[in-house]
Amino acid sequence: KYSDPAEFIPIYKEAVPLLEIYLDTNIRTANVRNYIIQKLTDIGVYGQALKQSYRAIEANHVKDKSDSIINNLMIYGKLVFLYEKTGLVDSIFSICQTAVNCARNHPNQFWLSSAYNNAGYYFQKYGNYESAMNYYLLSDSILNTRTVLPEVWYYFQGSVKDNMAKIYEEQNDFEKARDIYAINFTQRYKNNTSLLWRRVNAGISLANAEIQLANYVQAKKIIDQTELLFNALDHP
Repeated sequence: KYSDPAEFIPIYKEAVPLLEIYLDTNIRTANVRNYIIQKLTDIGVYGQALKQSYRAIEANHVKDKSDSIINNLMIYGKLVFLYEKTGLVDSIFSICQTAVNCARNHPNQFWLSSAYNNAGYYFQKYGNYESAMNYYLLSDSILNTRTVLPEVWYYFQGSVKDNMAKIYEEQNDFEKARDIYAINFTQRYKNNTSLLWRRVNAGISLANAEIQLANYVQAKKIIDQTELLFNALDHP
C-alpha cells in the first residue's frame, strides 16, 4: 500500500519498537518483520532494511524449526539484493553460502537445491563460472535423487538446467547448451499451458544454439514453432 518513504516511515517508526519487545516466537511476528524489511527495500531505504534484516535473523526463534529456516532463507535472499544495491558485492558470496548452510537443516531437500541454485546464479552473474557450475550441479543432483519428481521440482529443474546452459554458451559449448534447451522446449514445458512463456524462452534459446552450430534449417523450424507459441501468449 505504501509506495514512498513519506508514507511508510511513520508506520515503520511505530511498528519497530513493538517488534523489539518480542522474539519471533510465532510465524505471524516473523512475517511482520519480513514485510517491514521488504517494504523498506521497495522504497529504497536500504540502510534501515539491512539493519532490520540483521535484527530479524537474531530474533528468529520460531517454534517450528522448518518455518524458522524458511524465514531466514527469505531474509538471506533480501540481503543479497541489499548488498548489490549498497555495493557490498563481496558479501553476496558469503551470504549465499550462509543460505546453503541454513537450508541443509531443512527436512525438505528442495530448499537446499534452491539455495544452491541461487548461489550459482550470483557467482555466474559476477563471472565466477566454475563455482557457479559447481553449485548448479549440486542443485541438479538433489533433484535427480527421485525417479519421479514432484511437479514443482520438475519445473524448477528446468530453471537450473537453463542456468547451466547459459554457462555452456559462455564457454562456446553450444552442443551441451542445445541439448538442455531442447529437453525444456520439446519435453519439460510442452504440456503445461501455464508455463507457455518458459517454453517460448526455451525455443528462442534453442534456435540461437542451433544457429551457433550452423544448423540453419533446424533453427528455422524451431523459430517457426516458437512464433506460433508466442502468438498464443496473453499479451498486454
